[in-house]
Amino acid sequence: VSDSSAEVKVLVEQKAELERKVEELEKKLELEIRNQQNSKEERDATRASLKDLQLQLDQSLCEKEALKKQLEENEKELRQNLEELFQVKMEQEKHQTEIRDLQDQLSEMHDELDNAKHTDEGEKEILIE
Repeated sequence: VSDSSAEVKVLVEQKAELERKVEELEKKLELEIRNQQNSKEERDATRASLKDLQLQLDQSLCEKEALKKQLEENEKELRQNLEELFQVKMEQEKHQTEIRDLQDQLSEMHDELDNAKHTDEGEKEILIE
């Protein structure tokens, strides 16, 4: 009887030890499952974040292309405006030269007219004498 009671006691202790180990393994399993779930959620969040970043990148690239095209158009328009401005300045210089020439001619005509008046007065005086 003593042997069987000792055997029962050993078996009860072994059972308790096994139950403790099972409980410990169940806790470890639950922890691992939670960790994997958290990892999956983190991966999903990372994927969503990467998707958003890719969309932002695509939008930025489209915007960059639109701005580049606008810049090219603005530069072309600027070159055309500069060419027109240059042509206007050339015409202005040409007209100013023509005006100066006409002013010189007018001044010469005034001088000739003054000379003619003086000559006429001189001739009148000679005729009067």
